[in-house]
Amino acid sequence: MLATKLGRYLNDPQVDVNVAGYGGRVSLEGAFANTAPQDMTTVPLTLGQAIGRAGIDSEQADISGLMLMRDGKTYRLDQDALNRNGAVAQDIYLKAGDRIFLPYNDRKQVYVVDAVQMNVLQVVKAGARSNGIAVHPDGSRVYVSNGGAATVSVIDTATNAVVATIPVGQRPWNMALTPDGGKLYVACGRSGAVSVIDTRRQEKIADVAVGKLPWGVAIR
Repeated sequence: MLATKLGRYLNDPQVDVNVAGYGGRVSLEGAFANTAPQDMTTVPLTLGQAIGRAGIDSEQADISGLMLMRDGKTYRLDQDALNRNGAVAQDIYLKAGDRIFLPYNDRKQVYVVDAVQMNVLQVVKAGARSNGIAVHPDGSRVYVSNGGAATVSVIDTATNAVVATIPVGQRPWNMALTPDGGKLYVACGRSGAVSVIDTRRQEKIADVAVGKLPWGVAIR
């Protein structure tokens, strides 16, 4: 039938039909709800579909650390960034033998480094998925956003000890201090808001609703 239709445009067309092979699996490791291997079929499997089937342990997963291992190479994929401007993850097709690794949200350390000698002086325990840092203008305190704990840790630079832990919105990321150091603005991606901290009282005083998935703050 196909040859008949093509015959309208081509002289004596020859049609060969080939069935593409399939099989194999994609393996998943780490902070997925279900790490069972996923079978490959004749229907293409995308990264988004594989993650959707496996499910993510939202309390324990570090979705910015998602990695795809393929043919001996490792590709780091920030799942938040992939989906921030559309469902890009749905356009990444997987193949048999691929491995997807989702790390746990257990990074809880801040390293104090001697900027001259370039060696680690001390390791300070902060909250889960500690990431963003802001330094008070007078140098007395360092603020660390804890993405997995929805808090900000306050470190006294004289002792390198955490002196306060301040609850903020979900998935706090980057932060900025006012020039006088009186207020700290914290972008909270999962809350769609910026938390405002009174640094003298060391407590949150407001949550300002902004757009979807805010990740940074700039003060001018």
